[in-house]
Amino acid sequence: MKGWKVVVSLGLAVLACAWSDKASAVAVVRTLEAGGEVTSLDYDAASGLLIAGVKVPLPKPDGSCASVARVWDARSGRLLHTLKGHKRCHVDVAVANGRALLTTSDEVRVWDASTGSLQRHFGALSTLAPAALEPKQGWVATINGDGCSASIQALSSGAVLHRFEHCMAPPDVTQDHLRTLTFAPGGGLLLTVGHETVQGWDPATGNRRWSLQRNRERAFYKDTTLSHALSPDGKLLLTGGVDNAFRLWQPSTGRMLRQADHPGRSHDHTGAIAFSPDGTFFATGGESGRIHLWTQSEGKPRQILHDERHTIVSIRFSRNGRLLAAGCSHGHVQLWDLSTGQLRHRLEGEHFVMDPPGGDLLVARPGGKLELIQVQN
Repeated sequence: MKGWKVVVSLGLAVLACAWSDKASAVAVVRTLEAGGEVTSLDYDAASGLLIAGVKVPLPKPDGSCASVARVWDARSGRLLHTLKGHKRCHVDVAVANGRALLTTSDEVRVWDASTGSLQRHFGALSTLAPAALEPKQGWVATINGDGCSASIQALSSGAVLHRFEHCMAPPDVTQDHLRTLTFAPGGGLLLTVGHETVQGWDPATGNRRWSLQRNRERAFYKDTTLSHALSPDGKLLLTGGVDNAFRLWQPSTGRMLRQADHPGRSHDHTGAIAFSPDGTFFATGGESGRIHLWTQSEGKPRQILHDERHTIVSIRFSRNGRLLAAGCSHGHVQLWDLSTGQLRHRLEGEHFVMDPPGGDLLVARPGGKLELIQVQN
């Protein structure tokens, strides 16, 4: 079997294979069993905690299912907790600074990361909606059942501290329903992101600081805001949508700093954006299948990564800024070398995290397996 080699990871009882060509090689150095289809994935580098939302079939003839969240120590591969109780098939998961775990499905639940015990749950949701946790302040932000407002609740008591009315249109006008919400680093700002508006709030007082509205003359469709990202220091906000443009904002004031179009297309849905770890440049990707890399000031992209097969739906950088992983709409993950602009590998899978211990990428593969991938030069 020319071109193949076998690697044994001692102490983990894992058999891993590596495949190679003249340019590069990747190796599977660890496999974790999720026990079902992975629906979401998150990793906290500081604590080394890895959490996966898992769809679990129920022993019923109607084919019904529920969901659990499994938590591992990413350094050793040891399963720490299995968090149960959600009744829907899909659960979103997140790690907040290694202190708390957040699971969102039929309701929002916050768990103690060290013990796996349930700290508090925050009622049933009418639809699956994202939530955000600010562990330092002890705040949980959730989208309310009306889809037009959000609330901040105290983790300690469950009391509602503030309610944020995101939709400002009168009742006879189409409402700008919320898509997601995010705390800025440090917890001094809460972002609520709708189809047409991004708004910034003071989470301590409940006051609106600013509102960023789409340019209606340029928009092709109603759902303009598809993606957003904050720079690592929280001083820049990047938004992307369906009008072939991205916009760079100053979140402290709501002032737009820059707007630019993607070259070569009349429109390109920008559904994936991310900042580099040092915040000096960022990447945008979308319907065209191209990934554009930009600096904060240049008017054209510094680099374009070509693999125009399927829509780019997510982008992540490695911590050293040398690798970029992109999730695609057809259920594959691309791994790019930014020093050469070359596609290093294409892996079957949908959810992934960058830079887990011992590897470059961890991918949720079909069949309920999480595989730790290492890129070899």
